[in-house]
Amino acid sequence: MKNALTTGRVPQLLASRPAFVLERLARGGGATNWYFCAGVPGLEALGRVLRPGSSVTFYFAINMSRSQLGSLPRDALASCIRSTGDALVLVPRTGTLAVRKFLVIVVDELDEEFADLPPDTEVLFGPYPGPDNDGIDSVTLELPDADGILRPHPH
Repeated sequence: MKNALTTGRVPQLLASRPAFVLERLARGGGATNWYFCAGVPGLEALGRVLRPGSSVTFYFAINMSRSQLGSLPRDALASCIRSTGDALVLVPRTGTLAVRKFLVIVVDELDEEFADLPPDTEVLFGPYPGPDNDGIDSVTLELPDADGILRPHPH
């Protein structure tokens, strides 16, 4: 799996800008994990947490807006939900690769989901991105299974 991350476009792009990383789990029934990779040195740690067989997309120019949780523009979030069916709120975590995520379908769910966070917590929000692979702003990789074989999986 390490080779899949360290060759190709991903290290080249990470050398100049960070990425949000979406892991779609193989046979995971739609389960996902989000990570933040600040640069090439972060690929080794990322390789330790990604699961074999996953589809992994690096978003180098994710179309997200920044806000503090307490002043999150709920009307913009509601507009995103109306136009795309859902929205995504990401809460970066200091000192870790993991990013807390919340898929928003109803804006009122925010208060309950993030009740444990102070209002000045920085969040990113916007439409849930697709599995893009333009090689510039996003790169999608299919990871081999634990035995090293690349197999098609439902993601």
